Amino acid sequence: MTILTVNKKELRKPMIAVSMSGVLISSKFWKEAHDFGMKELSKKVGDSSILKARDSPDYFKKVEEALEKIYPDLTLVERIKKRREIYFERVVNSIKRNLDIREDVTDCLWGLKENYRLALVTTNNEKTTYEILRFLTARDFFDVVEFSKDEEKDDKIEVMKRLIEKNGKPILFIEKSEKLKDFCEEGKIAYINFNVDLEGAIDLKSKIEEKLNLGGSDGN
Repeated sequence: MTILTVNKKELRKPMIAVSMSGVLISSKFWKEAHDFGMKELSKKVGDSSILKARDSPDYFKKVEEALEKIYPDLTLVERIKKRREIYFERVVNSIKRNLDIREDVTDCLWGLKENYRLALVTTNNEKTTYEILRFLTARDFFDVVEFSKDEEKDDKIEVMKRLIEKNGKPILFIEKSEKLKDFCEEGKIAYINFNVDLEGAIDLKSKIEEKLNLGGSDGN
């Protein structure tokens, strides 16, 4: 986690957290890397059930089973780190080749910084997170960045828990995948589902205003 703004006045501002994939940038890069990796594992161990499990919430169980066969001499943590390194490298290389920056969306979020702290919650590891932010020219965009540890599985809830432990609870979380929808509802964190591939800044601005009751009173 990196706090880029430590001014006491800034730290008193309420915090809005956003996901990277599907909000700042198309989720297709992660989806393509995931699908390719599952196909690769399925082929290497000769198990078609791995490919069938690629969209399952517990797909990582199949990944662990395959990695144990491919890397029998490595520990579980070493296998996970190795596999995630390969996966993230594919994501980054794909973004490099096909980057499409949605400046309307980033401008919308930037407009919130006068009154709110912005936090990034991502299951990318540290290296990948900052590489992608550099591509987006958004390295200093966020006041707080919380990412996945190299040895962790794909678990955004754990990343969000760390964010809250270190920085307090955000008043709003924005993501595409709905992985944290139930978590936010249980924790009384306002929640927005937003898909940058299908929506734009006008949609995002409208959703934020509705959730945070911005835009003034209608007299009722």
